[in-house]
Amino acid sequence: MNRSILFLLLLTALGVLSCEKETVETVEIDYGYEFFPLAIGHTWTYEADSIIYDPIPGGTFIDTVHFFIQETITDTLRDNEGDLIYRILYSEKKGAAPWKPLNVYTAKLEKTRVLRSEQNFTFIKLVFPITVGDQWEGNAFVDPQTEIRVAEEPIAIFKDWSGYELRQRLDVYSMEGTEYSDVLEVELTDADNGFELRSGKEFYAKDIGLIYQELMILDTQCSLAACGDTPWTVKAEKGFILRKKLQSFQ
Repeated sequence: MNRSILFLLLLTALGVLSCEKETVETVEIDYGYEFFPLAIGHTWTYEADSIIYDPIPGGTFIDTVHFFIQETITDTLRDNEGDLIYRILYSEKKGAAPWKPLNVYTAKLEKTRVLRSEQNFTFIKLVFPITVGDQWEGNAFVDPQTEIRVAEEPIAIFKDWSGYELRQRLDVYSMEGTEYSDVLEVELTDADNGFELRSGKEFYAKDIGLIYQELMILDTQCSLAACGDTPWTVKAEKGFILRKKLQSFQ
């Protein structure tokens, strides 16, 4: 085959290839926004228990309170950047008493994170896309030295937090006979220097949101030599333990 014919064949082949449409594969990213659903009308009702440690002369007074929490998204507004903000009405009640509105919180969904503001503190609750093992500074907007009064005693609740981490994604999570599908376990902190305990975790169910939260913020002056392996629930002198479990969502 002479060179001129070969050259013409190559040009023809290249012409055919150039006419073929390129196929671009589209990859869908599952960000996981469904773990923090935000819409007007959504209502979460929780059953909660708090244990407050109050130092008194000669010991520690321990006060246990059982109550209910309700959070309802009532409205939306735009912030200074034009982003959508969800207003959350926070209410509490004890026993058969009526709901008592106490605060208005807010939540803001961004592409790579969701922010929740409460009591003048803003937290980065989750980061997206959802990836097991991800770590982030959930309290990035919080001064760790801020003291809050618990039973009239000042305590640095956010001091020395170890940082948030998405520990695992569970196919099924059971809580008191109720099973939830596709659940995230988030460790908020796990810091214990012997005198201060900062422990916290949260569980989020897909299409529901927060279903369980546990916080243990406890201080003591009892040294390791004096208290040894004494549990924190025994040696704590001030602070609180809070546990809340989802009752219903709509």
